[in-house]
Amino acid sequence: MEEVEWRRRWTKNLKCSVWQRITIDDDRGPLFVKYCSDDERYEVLFTDLVNTWTERLHSKDIERRNKEINPTVEVPLAKLLSQLEEVLKDRSQGTNYKLMPSPDGMDLTVSFKFVGLPFSWKFCGKSANPNMACEHFAVPLMTMVSHLTHQRDQLIRLLKSKDKEIFDLKSQGIQTTRKNLETKLFDETSFINEMLSSHEFEEQVKNAGRVDAFNDHNQKLYSAIMMKANWLENLAKANMGEISAKEQTFDGSVIQTLPSNGGNSWASNRVPASIVTPAVNMTPDTSPNKTPSKQETSKDVELLRRQQLEEKLAEREEKEQKKKKKKLKF
Repeated sequence: MEEVEWRRRWTKNLKCSVWQRITIDDDRGPLFVKYCSDDERYEVLFTDLVNTWTERLHSKDIERRNKEINPTVEVPLAKLLSQLEEVLKDRSQGTNYKLMPSPDGMDLTVSFKFVGLPFSWKFCGKSANPNMACEHFAVPLMTMVSHLTHQRDQLIRLLKSKDKEIFDLKSQGIQTTRKNLETKLFDETSFINEMLSSHEFEEQVKNAGRVDAFNDHNQKLYSAIMMKANWLENLAKANMGEISAKEQTFDGSVIQTLPSNGGNSWASNRVPASIVTPAVNMTPDTSPNKTPSKQETSKDVELLRRQQLEEKLAEREEKEQKKKKKKLKF
């Protein structure tokens, strides 16, 4: 199965859910929460960057807890699960969050208005396995840093290429129509030093990255990284034969029971069936088509640009010659 097809059948899980930053009422500082649910259960993970807690709750336990906390408010299970997710994302002024230690770990209480009525919910978090903090936080953040570094390097390379292109155009007498569009040559060292001495850099160090670490852009990147990791993990399992035909459902996913204590995320165990990359058939007399290298491609692009520029200059010169001939006739 190709990755595109796998993505169509993929079911959202806790791993690919993004971290949400919420502010606690006391002086504890920000708390990071990720939440995932389906029609019958939810799973939540929250951390203060020192400790990590988690909870998985099934439909009957969710309804029982709701009766204990909100005895006068009856809410359909699907609506309640959806509302809890929205509340953790919203961070509006009408929502309050409190952390309270418990014998088993830490309770996160969320108070908000639900259909105009006061409503609250308590996530009873138990201390999570250290592997969960590594799997959901440390490793993805390291991957994000690595990818953002790659993006930075590519952007710097592109800027330098643009400077060469502009210099080439200017050397042929082409000028910008407005002076405010002109830019200086990009200097990587000066740019880095300027960023490190900026006020924004100082603010980021003061906040330890807690403010912008999971902004909208980085949330999308985090989700993409976890999605790709999920695909690679399932591909490896399929190639090793760990996914059997008996475990497959009609949609190609794998059904596993929800562990009562510990274990992996219930949703992350839903994996597609038999994702085996098809082998390339080759004969002794034939060879696969050679793909052009980056250097060859860049040369072709540069050649095309020069041809287009020469054509424009030839057209301009031809127009000027026609104008001169007309003047001579008069």
